[in-house]
Amino acid sequence: MTAIRKAIDSGRAGPNVSAIYDLLNRAGEEKSATKGAALIRKELPIYIDRFLRAYPTDRARVSAVKVKTLGGRVFRQLALRILSDWSKELPRFRDDVARSAITWFAVVRFGKRNNASERQSTRQLKRLVAKLPAAQRKALMLAIKQTYGV
Repeated sequence: MTAIRKAIDSGRAGPNVSAIYDLLNRAGEEKSATKGAALIRKELPIYIDRFLRAYPTDRARVSAVKVKTLGGRVFRQLALRILSDWSKELPRFRDDVARSAITWFAVVRFGKRNNASERQSTRQLKRLVAKLPAAQRKALMLAIKQTYGV
């Protein structure tokens, strides 16, 4: 699992996802909703384009990691699913912001989709984790916490 974490950490896709969340937080802290919306409209496409350029390389890097345990396979599968989900959701978010008259409505829709995706991932992860031996379960949960902060 350490090799998978290193593959994820050495990529460029993850930092751009983090930058998007930072952007949304900064925009939300603006005193003017109009200024926050303008900030999102200006910077969001840049981060999403960077993510999309990094995605194929990051995905290939994670896919190439050789794993020996079921826990490692579960972690790699989870990491690849998260990358894949982002590769679909982020362009959708960018396009929604571009066509929406009110930027913040697009942000709310993105948040709702993101929360639903996280709930689905959590359910899937729980099913997969239940099949693991105790030691691998513990290692997997630690790897997820260290990689994704959950």
